[in-house]
Amino acid sequence: LRNFSNSFEDEYLSLTIKGQVQGKLQYLKPEYVIKERTVEVPDPETALRFLAGFEVGSNEAINNFPLKLNLRMQNTKGNILSGSFMRLGGENYYLAGYDFSILNIRK
Repeated sequence: LRNFSNSFEDEYLSLTIKGQVQGKLQYLKPEYVIKERTVEVPDPETALRFLAGFEVGSNEAINNFPLKLNLRMQNTKGNILSGSFMRLGGENYYLAGYDFSILNIRK
């Protein structure tokens, strides 16, 4: 019986092949270690986001309930451009607005 061993190593893997022969191969056993490595993955950023919503309110006498519909668009910096429609006292109101980002929390 004759035992043999060959080792190979690179930056990703350490591999040792052990075996035994007696005229023909009796066994072959690989032993390996996958080395630890760090991969940097960039955080995905919002390129453009659309938001829709509504608001319902009331006056102090609780006899008038206006409805406001919102459509917003968010850019990569987190700032929001908005357009709204509100029905109040039988009249239509159209509004435009701009919300800016004051706090940005990322993972």
